[in-house]
Amino acid sequence: MWLGRMADEVPKYDASILAKDVAADAPLQALLAPHATMFAACAAIEKSTGDLNGPLWHEKFALKEPLLELLKAHPLFSQGKELGVGNSGFHTSPNSIVDSMLDAACEWGPVGAIGWLRKIHACTHTEMAAVSAVSGLNITDPIGFSNGQTICRAKHIPWCARAKGMEFDIMTVPFGQLMHPAAKAHCFVWGDVEAKITAAGEKRLYETQGPREKQRDLIVALALDPSAAPTTTTWWTEFLDPVFQIFSKRGWGQFGQKDDGPEQNASVSLAADTKALVEAYLALTGDWRNACAIALNTIHLSRRFLRPAGKALQLCIGLEALLGPDGGTGEIIHKVATRAAVILADSYADRVEKQKAFRKLYDVRSKLVHGKVAKDEKIWQALKPTVSDIARLSRLAVQRPDGFPVQHIDLMGSLPTAAAT
Repeated sequence: MWLGRMADEVPKYDASILAKDVAADAPLQALLAPHATMFAACAAIEKSTGDLNGPLWHEKFALKEPLLELLKAHPLFSQGKELGVGNSGFHTSPNSIVDSMLDAACEWGPVGAIGWLRKIHACTHTEMAAVSAVSGLNITDPIGFSNGQTICRAKHIPWCARAKGMEFDIMTVPFGQLMHPAAKAHCFVWGDVEAKITAAGEKRLYETQGPREKQRDLIVALALDPSAAPTTTTWWTEFLDPVFQIFSKRGWGQFGQKDDGPEQNASVSLAADTKALVEAYLALTGDWRNACAIALNTIHLSRRFLRPAGKALQLCIGLEALLGPDGGTGEIIHKVATRAAVILADSYADRVEKQKAFRKLYDVRSKLVHGKVAKDEKIWQALKPTVSDIARLSRLAVQRPDGFPVQHIDLMGSLPTAAAT
């Protein structure tokens, strides 16, 4: 599927439109054909330098106005269509398409450019990808997940024009060198989406937020790994078919903002069991899925904070999401500390020690939220015995589809034998 997707997932075309008003193409051919050599030279310059216009831009630009007038007079090409993408899209009206048609002439020649525009007008839907650049994650081979998203390196998605040049190896960056987070990535996460092409003004059927939310959900779920906390630095949509990729040359696509909070500096490799744990999380439903999502978000964010105060506050939120709600009354700190201790330890003595450690973490949290000064050293002392336990608790949580039986837990009690280990 990786390299062959464009060959076997081609867009669909309306044959009647492909053959409609072909005789009206003659004036376009008469205008463009004499400049075939110039178009080929422009293509060669772009390939060697990356410059879309190059030294011949004035000759190419001189064709824009006469080409625009011919497009407006054409019985088919004067009609506008629209590909809806979230709150934006591209339009095939003459004013919108003329620059891309000149780019197509450089790519495929004058005759090919006219055929390209026919395909654009005849297309009913096409395949697109929603792509996010990821920082803080080191992978070698593609990893596909059940929610339709795949994490990979740039070399695994050769169709993705924007991924080229964005990826870097953390080991090759000089120590102390700063890199703009939206400009570089360790890897990428992507998922494909079918985009519907509609008449201009019709309701757009494709929303970018769907795949984007799946990608954010997946990246946060990677906090199930003992040390990972990757972030998406930017995201966009990209065509998978070369016919439509011409639009990317003119900056088409939606760019989003990077994730909230600080970024993890190191590029982390995933543990062997991380994928299975992520799949367990993705299979959860209902309120327990929401609770686990909150906990993983807080663990994920805590790993990206440098100062211990932010880490402590986030981890306490995660603990309460997993172990706090039960509909009963009583001191929340005692409940959460006791429940965590029972889940994570077997003997009574070990449970008492863990309960004390979690209560100490909550004492620090209480001081922080009430504006009292807590020294970093004191916060680190509270964090040290609990950070790995909270991470382990999240891994146990996603393996229990029905959640923890928190209302039945006390220090002398035990979890049902179905509890994950």
